Amino acid sequence: RLYLDFLMPDDEPDAENRAFADSLFHVRAVDMDSLLEEMSDAVSQMTGCAVVTTAPTPAKERIDHVDAVKIAPFNVVTVIVTESGEVYSRSFRLGYDMTAGAMEFFGGWLTERVKGKTLESMTQSFMQETAMQAGENILLFTPLLAAVYELVCGLLKPVRHVCGHTKLFSYGELKPTALDILKMLDDDNAMREVLSGEQSGVRLGHESHRSELADAGVIVQRYRLPNGSGGVIGVIGPVRQNYRKILPVLKYFADNLGRIFDESQDENDNVTEIFRPRAKLSGGFADR
Repeated sequence: RLYLDFLMPDDEPDAENRAFADSLFHVRAVDMDSLLEEMSDAVSQMTGCAVVTTAPTPAKERIDHVDAVKIAPFNVVTVIVTESGEVYSRSFRLGYDMTAGAMEFFGGWLTERVKGKTLESMTQSFMQETAMQAGENILLFTPLLAAVYELVCGLLKPVRHVCGHTKLFSYGELKPTALDILKMLDDDNAMREVLSGEQSGVRLGHESHRSELADAGVIVQRYRLPNGSGGVIGVIGPVRQNYRKILPVLKYFADNLGRIFDESQDENDNVTEIFRPRAKLSGGFADR
C-alpha cells in the first residue's frame, strides 16, 4: 500500500505497452459489448489475471420514437430509437393477431408520450400510468406496453464480461481460494460490491471486504463515454501484480475507449439499418 500510494511513479505507458494498448484499439466491433469482450480478453493475456468488465447501460439516452413491427401473425418486434440514433429491439409473441395499421398507430401514440424521455424514466409506474391513457384501446395496447417495458428493463440491466478466470489457478497463493473467487465472479451482488465506488484504484487483500480476496489484488478502472454512460474494467490477480505496468495501460484504455468506439461505429454505419422517424399520426385507432 505504501508503494502504491507514495512510491510508484505516475507513469504514462512505455513505448511497448502503449503499442500494445493501441493494438487493442484496432478492434472493430459493431457494439460496445463486443468491443469490451475483445479488449478484456487481450488485457487478460497481458496481465495473466482475471478481467471483469461492465458494459455501459443507455440509461441516460433519450427516446426519439417507438415502433411496433409485425413480422408474422402473432409475432411482433418492438423498437426503440434514441435521439443519438441507437436502435434497440426485441421480438415477442402476441396473444392475439394485430393488424399492421394498429401497430403503426400504437407506435405513434406511444411516441407522443415518451419522446424526449430517458430510458431510465420508463419505470413500471410510468408505463402503468401510460396504459391508463389508452382509453378504449387499453386491452389492445397493454401487451405492447409490457413488451416495451421488458425491452427497457433488458437494456438497463448491466452486462458483465469475465475472462481469464482460470489463470488464477496458476498462482500458488490463490490456489486455496481460486474456486471461491470463481463462484464470486458469477454472483451479481458480490461483483457489484467488489467493483463498487466512484473512484478508480487498487484494493489489496481485505480492502475488498471479501474473504475470497484476502490474498488478491483488485484493480478497478472506471471509464466514461462521451454520452455520459460508463462502466468498469476490473483486474483480479495476486497482490504481487505489476501495477506500474498495468495501471497506465488500463487508464490509457479507459481514456480512449469512447473515441475508439465512436470510430468503430462510424465504420459500421453503412451496414446498420436505422429506423427513421415517421410523421405523427392523428386520430384514434377506433377511427381506422
